[in-house]
Formats: sequence, C-alpha cells, structure tokens
Amino acid sequence: MADVQAVYLTISGTVSTSVASAEGIVSTTTASLSGDLTLPTDIPYYTGGYEVNPDFVGTSLSTAGKVLTQNVNVRPIQVENVSNPQGGRTVYIG
Repeated sequence: MADVQAVYLTISGTVSTSVASAEGIVSTTTASLSGDLTLPTDIPYYTGGYEVNPDFVGTSLSTAGKVLTQNVNVRPIQVENVSNPQGGRTVYIG
C-alpha cells in the first residue's frame, strides 16, 4: 500500500449570524456551507528552537511550509529606566 499523501474531508453545515443592538436582535442571516477540504499529510515538522532572544541584527526561524507543535516565544529586550543627575531619565537597552 502506498504512503498516505493527503486526507480528504467533505464538510457541510449551516452558519448563522445575528446582529444585536441594545434593543435586541436587529437581523439574522443563515447560510449553508458545504465543500471538500484536502489536508496534506506529508508536511514536515519544524525541528528548530522555539525560544528567540532578540538582537539588533535580526533572526529568522525556518518555519515556512512546516508544522509547528508549540508557540514561538520571543523574549523581551532588557530595558532599564533610571534617574540621572540632570533630573531626567536615562534608558539602558540590552
């Protein structure tokens, strides 16, 4: 038997929307939904890191065309805001 390359689904149903105001329902719309959906099964999984340390050069994660299994977390840049002798504020970044 050949490897499965895609999963084919047929979907159908009804979609209803209602627009409401303070006085109650203003309008309701109902529509039918039906169609075919093809889900490829041969998409590679992303195997790189999910934690990103920001810098001033920039970075790219090679995620295009891949399935991610968790959220990518971009850490914040360290910022310190302190008083200075002139009565203002000095910001240190990094």
